[in-house]
Amino acid sequence: MFDEQPDGDPHGECAAEIRRLEIALRIKTEEHQCCSEDLMKLRKSEQEGWKEAAIAWEVCASIHATWAKGKDALFTTRHGDFERHAEDARRKLTPNAK
Repeated sequence: MFDEQPDGDPHGECAAEIRRLEIALRIKTEEHQCCSEDLMKLRKSEQEGWKEAAIAWEVCASIHATWAKGKDALFTTRHGDFERHAEDARRKLTPNAK
């Protein structure tokens, strides 16, 4: 396939194959870069979602503590659920996530 003449004079197959492989490598490198960028955007979005969820649960716990204490027969159970959900969401955050 990649034949050379006995005197070392290439027929051009090697140069053409090298060029084809360089182009294929460039395309794959660009595809990898795009995938990496998309993955980082998705990860950032996921982290923002967990942060928002944790804040929402903490707000619920705060409102519940202020307005339902002494009025809600299941106060302790519900309040514990709010706090547990907030803690679960915080646990899913990556430390130092940007």
